[in-house]
Amino acid sequence: MNNKNPMLTTKEKWVETASLIVDVTGVSLIISLTAALYMKAFCNGIYERIAGSALKLAEALW
Repeated sequence: MNNKNPMLTTKEKWVETASLIVDVTGVSLIISLTAALYMKAFCNGIYERIAGSALKLAEALW
């Protein structure tokens, strides 16, 4: 029963690859936001130092 159309198989692989990329991107974003919220809640001094440095860098580049 392996009579699949080769074009359909290519489409399925493309969709599977795109789905994996979206999943990895979403999980990475969730982890990054969770880390930022954790730092804001429990490590406020470190968070403000990092955020302040990033803000100064953005102002210097602007």
